[in-house]
Order: sequence, then C-alpha cells, then structure tokens
Amino acid sequence: MKKYKILIIAGESDSRASTVLLLKMANYEVIKASNGKQGVNQTLAVLPDLILCSAILPDIDGCMTLSLIRKFPQARSIPFIFVASKNDENEVRKGMIMGADDYLIKPFENIELLETIEMRLKKRSEQKKSLDPIINEENIKNGIEYFEKIICESRLRHFKRKQVIYYQEDAADSIYLIASGSVKTLKTTTDGRDLVTGIYRENEYFGINAYFSAEVHHETAETIEETLLYTFPRAVLDPLIDKFSDLSKKFIEIIAANNLRKEHQLLEFAYFSVRKRMSQLLLRLYPKNNSGVVQWIDISRENLAAMSGMASETVSRVLSDFKKDGLIMRDSNKIMIIDPLRLAHLKN
Repeated sequence: MKKYKILIIAGESDSRASTVLLLKMANYEVIKASNGKQGVNQTLAVLPDLILCSAILPDIDGCMTLSLIRKFPQARSIPFIFVASKNDENEVRKGMIMGADDYLIKPFENIELLETIEMRLKKRSEQKKSLDPIINEENIKNGIEYFEKIICESRLRHFKRKQVIYYQEDAADSIYLIASGSVKTLKTTTDGRDLVTGIYRENEYFGINAYFSAEVHHETAETIEETLLYTFPRAVLDPLIDKFSDLSKKFIEIIAANNLRKEHQLLEFAYFSVRKRMSQLLLRLYPKNNSGVVQWIDISRENLAAMSGMASETVSRVLSDFKKDGLIMRDSNKIMIIDPLRLAHLKN
C-alpha cells in the first residue's frame, strides 16, 4: 500500500508537532517546513501528495506560498489545504479563490483533519485514474466532444456579485467558462485607475490568454452579477490539450478572437470620437436571446467609462445624446438599443 507524503508548512512549533505525530500515527510520511519559502523549496524537492499550510506564516503568507507553488507545472495539481484561525478567514477566502482545494478552521477535531486529507487524496487519485485512460485510449478521436462531456460532469462554482475570481499577478493555472452571469476583466494602471479590458457572458471562456502565454494573470477578473463558473485546472486540461489537436485548435481560435477584439479596441481608442467609441462598445455588449428578441444591456456607467476610456460624465452625456436621437432607451443602469443599424453606421 502506498504511503502518502504530506508536507506541513507552519510556523507554530507546538501545533505543528501534534499534527505531525497524528499523521505519522495514521501512516502518512510527513515533511515539515517552518515558513513559506521553505515550504516552496520542499514542495519542489519532494513533490508531496498533499500540502497542509497555515494561512499566517513567519515570512510570506499562505496565499503567497500557494501562488508560488502553483507557478511550477509539476506542483500545480498537488492538493493544497489551508489551516487557519477564525481571525484569518479573509486570507482563507482569498486562498480558495486563488485555487486552494480546502481549508480547516482551528480548533478542529483530529478526525476532521484526517477525513479532509483522505477525501482530498481520494479525489486526486480518482481524477488521475479518469485521465489516464483518456491519454492512452486510441479510440477517442474527438477532443471537443469529450471536453463537452467533462463540462457536463463538472461541479459549478458560485460567485457573488462583485466577487474577485483572480487578481492581477495571481498564477494563471486555470481556464474558466461562464455557465450563467457575467464577468469583467480589468487592468490597474500605475496611477491606480482601472481599465476594463473585457466583459464575458454565458458560454464564454476567459483566462485563456494568460493560461497559455504567461505564468501569471496580467488583469483581474471580477463578477458583474451573481455568476456560476466551470473551472478547468492544468491537471485536467493539459493532458487533454496534449492529446487532442481539435481541442488545441479550439482554444487557439478563442485566443485569436480575443487578441483581434483587443486590437480593434486599441484602434478605437486611437482614432474614434467619443460618440463612435460608445456606439461600437454598446454594439459589442448587445445581447440577443435565441429568438432574436433584443434584451437590455445591464452595465453601470462606471464600467462603461472603464471600458471606453472615457470619464463617467462623458459617458452620461453621450448616452443622453443617443437617447435624444432615438438610438437607445435607458432605465437606470440598463440600456436597450433601439436602432442597431443606425448606431453601427454612426459617423466618426
């Protein structure tokens, strides 16, 4: 029977000693680290089967430790459990958003610790078993179809309105698909201003560019409304992309479309008047349901300003002009496009 290796990253020597003793009694091999940097080094040296990490550490905190560990491909799929006191719950919440697998709030019973560890090890083992046949099975030819099956079987994550999914500079170790709701990505400039770089809605992917081209995200993702997301970590996605060329092509096409959209946005900033920029932005946000009936665009003046590179006052003035001209209707933060054809051909 395999003896699982567990890495404990904790600065409190007494509590760490009792946890080590408990895990050894439960037939686990235990590796210790007294701070975050040592924990990262130990992770890369021994590649443990699971990591228990305190939210508060003597040097870098638990969230930073998680972020550093997730930068290394060989360590990205290792289950990561936060251990924290009630006072550290905000750190734990941030860690869960960054991709931690579970958490324990002290004080907890020994049986709770052992059950949590066992559950996470079992889940990782089952995930690996489910992927191994895919990688080796020659009869599976259509990666997109298989990926859609994985989507149907995946667990949805619920995010509240205005909740951050990942921050700028967080490790880019997952791709996200919106089941319902909407998400905006924004980049913070050196002078502290936020520029919205994209808005994503139902059945759209985001986080793809950073996943394939960088180790960290270069923008922050935040929900606009209550949102349900599918999350696909590297441990699940990379083997499928390596195996199926059609799935690789699908994501390349999404990246190309994202880059093309951002190129158009830059050209608009450089050459379009404020009226023309706003008309093009509204048309990009223009939703239709399956019957073709026009719906309301639900977006705040502040988000429109951040996406268009305008001041909020300028946004209000332009929208008022559009309303007077019979191009749109407005109801608080909601906008309905009445004449999309005339809006599209608005002169610069």
